[in-house]
Amino acid sequence: PPHQDMFDLKNDAPREVRGPFREIQTNVPGIRISEHLPRMAGMMDKLVPIRSIVGAEGGHDNFQCFTGRGTRNQPTWLKG
Repeated sequence: PPHQDMFDLKNDAPREVRGPFREIQTNVPGIRISEHLPRMAGMMDKLVPIRSIVGAEGGHDNFQCFTGRGTRNQPTWLKG
Protein backbone atom coordinates (compact mmCIF):
# COMPACT_ATOMS: atom_id res chain seq x y z
CA PRO A 1 0.00 0.00 0.00
CA PRO A 2 1.07 3.62 -0.43
CA HIS A 3 2.99 5.21 2.43
CA GLN A 4 0.15 7.62 3.22
CA ASP A 5 -2.14 4.66 3.91
CA MET A 6 0.37 3.18 6.36
CA PHE A 7 2.03 6.12 8.14
CA ASP A 8 0.13 9.31 7.32
CA LEU A 9 -3.51 8.35 7.64
CA LYS A 10 -6.07 11.11 7.38
CA ASN A 11 -8.95 9.65 9.39
CA ASP A 12 -10.44 13.12 9.95
CA ALA A 13 -10.53 13.83 6.21
CA PRO A 14 -13.65 13.34 4.07
CA ARG A 15 -14.32 9.73 3.07
CA GLU A 16 -13.25 10.29 -0.56
CA VAL A 17 -9.85 11.60 0.60
CA ARG A 18 -8.84 9.28 3.43
CA GLY A 19 -7.41 5.83 2.89
CA PRO A 20 -9.10 2.47 3.47
CA PHE A 21 -7.28 1.56 6.70
CA ARG A 22 -7.95 2.52 10.31
CA GLU A 23 -5.30 4.01 12.56
CA ILE A 24 -4.00 2.63 15.84
CA GLN A 25 -2.12 4.33 18.67
CA THR A 26 1.59 3.58 19.01
CA ASN A 27 3.59 3.46 22.23
CA VAL A 28 4.39 7.15 21.63
CA PRO A 29 1.52 9.49 22.53
CA GLY A 30 0.18 11.34 19.50
CA ILE A 31 1.71 9.09 16.85
CA ARG A 32 -0.73 6.82 15.07
CA ILE A 33 -0.08 4.40 12.21
CA SER A 34 -2.01 1.84 10.19
CA GLU A 35 -3.89 -0.95 11.90
CA HIS A 36 -1.79 -3.36 9.82
CA LEU A 37 1.41 -2.46 11.69
CA PRO A 38 0.72 -3.47 15.31
CA ARG A 39 4.26 -4.74 16.00
CA MET A 40 5.74 -1.52 14.68
CA ALA A 41 3.29 0.45 16.83
CA GLY A 42 4.74 -1.30 19.87
CA MET A 43 8.28 -0.15 19.09
CA MET A 44 7.62 3.34 17.71
CA ASP A 45 9.70 4.84 20.55
CA LYS A 46 12.72 3.34 18.75
CA LEU A 47 11.77 4.67 15.29
CA VAL A 48 11.62 8.05 13.60
CA PRO A 49 8.68 8.54 11.23
CA ILE A 50 9.55 11.12 8.58
CA ARG A 51 6.30 12.30 7.09
CA SER A 52 7.66 14.86 4.66
CA ILE A 53 10.87 15.33 2.71
CA VAL A 54 11.75 18.37 0.66
CA GLY A 55 14.54 18.18 -1.89
CA ALA A 56 16.41 20.88 -3.74
CA GLU A 57 14.94 19.74 -7.06
CA GLY A 58 11.35 19.63 -5.84
CA GLY A 59 10.79 16.13 -7.17
CA HIS A 60 11.75 12.49 -6.89
CA ASP A 61 14.77 12.74 -9.19
CA ASN A 62 17.39 11.99 -6.53
CA PHE A 63 15.54 8.88 -5.36
CA GLN A 64 15.17 7.69 -8.92
CA CYS A 65 18.83 8.34 -9.60
CA PHE A 66 20.14 6.44 -6.58
CA THR A 67 17.78 3.50 -6.93
CA GLY A 68 18.05 3.17 -10.69
CA ARG A 69 14.31 3.66 -11.09
CA GLY A 70 13.92 6.53 -13.47
CA THR A 71 15.50 8.14 -16.44
CA ARG A 72 18.91 9.03 -15.03
CA ASN A 73 21.91 6.71 -14.97
CA GLN A 74 22.88 5.01 -11.74
CA PRO A 75 25.96 6.32 -9.96
CA THR A 76 29.00 4.16 -10.72
CA TRP A 77 29.29 3.00 -7.11
CA LEU A 78 25.83 1.38 -7.39
CA LYS A 79 26.64 -0.60 -10.51
CA GLY A 80 27.61 -4.22 -9.95
